[in-house]
Amino acid sequence: MICNLRSITVCILTGSALVSLYLAQVTFLQNREPGIQFMDLRERLQMIHEIRLKRKQTIPNFDKTNKTLRSVEIWGKAAIGEYLWRHVFNETIINKIDERGAVSVGTDIINDVGFKFLSGPGIIQQNSGKDSENVILILNGRSSDKIKFAKTWLEHLPSLKKLRNVALVMLGNERCDNKWIDPYVNDNRYKVRIVHLVYDDPRIDQQKFYQWPLGVATYRGFPLVSSMEVDITSQRRYICNFLGTVYNNSTRQKLQEIFLKNSLGDICYSNFRPRWLSMETKASSLLYQKVLRQSDITLCPIGFNSETYRIYEACSLGSIPVIEDVVAPGNCDSSLSSSPFRLLKKLKAPFIFIKDWSELPAIIRKESAMSENDKIIRRKLLLHWYHSFKIYLRNHYIKTIKEKFF
Repeated sequence: MICNLRSITVCILTGSALVSLYLAQVTFLQNREPGIQFMDLRERLQMIHEIRLKRKQTIPNFDKTNKTLRSVEIWGKAAIGEYLWRHVFNETIINKIDERGAVSVGTDIINDVGFKFLSGPGIIQQNSGKDSENVILILNGRSSDKIKFAKTWLEHLPSLKKLRNVALVMLGNERCDNKWIDPYVNDNRYKVRIVHLVYDDPRIDQQKFYQWPLGVATYRGFPLVSSMEVDITSQRRYICNFLGTVYNNSTRQKLQEIFLKNSLGDICYSNFRPRWLSMETKASSLLYQKVLRQSDITLCPIGFNSETYRIYEACSLGSIPVIEDVVAPGNCDSSLSSSPFRLLKKLKAPFIFIKDWSELPAIIRKESAMSENDKIIRRKLLLHWYHSFKIYLRNHYIKTIKEKFF
């Protein structure tokens, strides 16, 4: 680069940015030690670079005839598959129509493993797995109808002659009633090496069963949000928010009573609806995202399980989750001092944990007294943590796949 006197400043800045971007890329490609670390400047530059690449909407290909490349297919038969591929792996999906019908496809080489993501209604047993050796199968085991569908895919596995290894990622039952999966895990005909379960299932032993986060509600269209798109410096309109369903005999009823008793509607946005809606309208989805962007904290009372989508959705938009740190009714693990939310606590999530919603008025007073500068710093730390959380999940998951498969 040749610099004259007029352009010296521009050249210095440009050269510095290129060096930083190069260092960021090297750092990103190296295997990190497991754990959460905040992003430094180089990581932020790398993130910008990745966002620009993803917007090109191109899918890299890898040579299937390359005998040294270890390949894994990901069959996404549940919405949490999109969270894994797009949000955690930070990869692109292309939606297309081919001879199979409507399919969503993505491929990439990560840590010397070639991954191919396949999802959509066009991915069925009849056209899946003929030549597959290593498969990550993503299923929904939340309810009886979902379990019935999941079993059809599990029963398909023994028919695959070349199949060697299977990893399951499953949205579990909210009461952790997941015993139906045991026969498939314990019978070697199904080749199941590891299972990642959503929710605090007592089976989780870090040997065969691992915990996976619920993530954002991709099935409702919640988007992948770059932290660079979040306004962290402007003052937010609301101190807190809650938009959700109020179930009978739940702590959400108590939360609603506290809202009314303390007139929190003047400083917090609330929409306590009487029944659950499986899908959002475009208008309601945009309103929800707007409220999260404009709230300092987001209230996350337990529903049928302690873990809720809004925890991760609030993280995406820089609103601190206030989590009800109570084990929900059912068979979820309560034996550990870290239960529930043991994964989030292990990775030191910068959330506000409470045991009872009677603590909320004191939290609101503290929020009201907090300086705007302190809130900006807190938002920045939250976004840094969530980004690093997803990097940790990706690296730890791929490390486990390599250990169990190869």
